[in-house]
Amino acid sequence: MENIIAVYCNSSKGINSQDIPRHIRNRLDTAINLFSRLARSHADESVIRTIFFARSKDEAELYARLSSLPDARVEDCINIEDMVKKVLAMIGFYERRNAVKDMLNAGTSKRVYFVLSNWQWQYIEPLLRLKDQQFRFFFEGALDERGVEEIEVDRRMESIVRLNVENSIVDRLMGILASDLKG
Repeated sequence: MENIIAVYCNSSKGINSQDIPRHIRNRLDTAINLFSRLARSHADESVIRTIFFARSKDEAELYARLSSLPDARVEDCINIEDMVKKVLAMIGFYERRNAVKDMLNAGTSKRVYFVLSNWQWQYIEPLLRLKDQQFRFFFEGALDERGVEEIEVDRRMESIVRLNVENSIVDRLMGILASDLKG
């Protein structure tokens, strides 16, 4: 099993290494705690990869260094939707969903944990509802103590993730079984 921790570090404010906003630090702390929890619970059975997303790779690199998590990758992104698209491409979501043989192989399952501020769950909600044997998506919310005005500025940058996927193989199988039962 592969576990991927995608940490969203975008903020409407510019960042420098001396002044990391508290809500970004909370996301980093959440990612560190999640990594520790996964390492303890799946010590020998799985791989844990962490990917930090920010406006620039330099900024993402700063967050990766601050977290001290091993083998962290960095990517740039403009918003949550862009981050999700990059994560789905990295894990081969669209290609592998079309290969029925791979979908039935439980050994290739991947779990993706999105670390965002607690109010940002709504942007990835379509992924969280997706039922699939091969891919599982989770939300890890970090505390965001900023004022409403600051959060609204960030909220305007985001859009809800749109998924263009067919039903999972389980949903299709259940549909076939239901139609067979009808006669």
